[in-house]
Amino acid sequence: LRHSKLYRFVTTHTASYWAKSFVTELADASALNYQSTSLEIGSSLTGLKLESASLPIRQLLSGYRKAKRRLILITLEDTLAPADKMPIGNLPSSVKVNLRTLAKDPKNIIYIISSTTQQHLTALLGNSRCGLAAEHGYYYRPQVSTSNEGKIKNENDWLSVDPDENANIKNTAWKLSVIPVMSYFTERTPGAVVEQQELSVAWHYQNADSDFGAWQAKDLQVHLEDISSNLPVEVYQMKKRVEVRHVKAKKSLFADKLLLKLQEEKQEADFVLCVGSGRSDDNLLQVFVHLQEVIQANDKAIPEYKQAPLGLSASANIFCFKVGLEARGRSGLHTLDTIAHVRELVSIVADFGNKIKDSTDT
Repeated sequence: LRHSKLYRFVTTHTASYWAKSFVTELADASALNYQSTSLEIGSSLTGLKLESASLPIRQLLSGYRKAKRRLILITLEDTLAPADKMPIGNLPSSVKVNLRTLAKDPKNIIYIISSTTQQHLTALLGNSRCGLAAEHGYYYRPQVSTSNEGKIKNENDWLSVDPDENANIKNTAWKLSVIPVMSYFTERTPGAVVEQQELSVAWHYQNADSDFGAWQAKDLQVHLEDISSNLPVEVYQMKKRVEVRHVKAKKSLFADKLLLKLQEEKQEADFVLCVGSGRSDDNLLQVFVHLQEVIQANDKAIPEYKQAPLGLSASANIFCFKVGLEARGRSGLHTLDTIAHVRELVSIVADFGNKIKDSTDT
């Protein structure tokens, strides 16, 4: 067993792997340094610093204005707030005000998706009126609208993506194999801690020595993948943490659930804004990148070969953004360098929505 692990390590950690790791860490360091500087983005819709980053802000706002039904999905960790605290602390009041503004628009369906628990997400954003999706989207609480206002009050109002699987989901026997391994690495890594949730267990090392913690994390990942091959879980190496998560706790499954619901209710969206960060959000973003490709292909296809995009109109405008330099050059994704950029984007869209409302009222 030891020989097989060593062989696997040597064959996977090649010169190409180390070069790619070095470039990735260099890009992360550059992004971190940039995040410490002031963005000084103006609040008007002209002369924006976001425009200088070749982002389609004006196209986005044009699509937002024309849309009759909008779907807005924004992840929490390292997108709206840094994930270097457990659990994530309070959000700035300005962010909450902007989210509430977006949620109050009857044309908008907005969800904040998080890896944290229902209880913490409710405490953090329960008054925002936004729909909330906890545990990577497996549990969700609908958006507060005029039809259900006052009915959504506590954790008992949360729904699940796959109710038929709830019994299997609550079987956490897999943790008996995972937690001892994480605990062993915690003892060997000063500053590391283990965080348990219903559908996941995470090993955090943001308070450990950076180099030693990263080295331990790679070793931990190898061990966890060995023991979890026959378990209903997946292992993720993410920013300053290693996470083992139930296979049903996946943000893309929540997105599919939402889109199917829109289609069944004949409420197809003609505008989508999806913002994420890190590897754990890739599956969510990929859902809409694929739908964007379907819509683009339909423009060139003959009628009998056209595909209907799930939950969206045939000409829907889709805008996918990812935080971090790793998104640059990836098809279908626009790059936001920092969390501050995400908050500014949310502010721009919320302010624009208010201007649309004011012009309509007058």
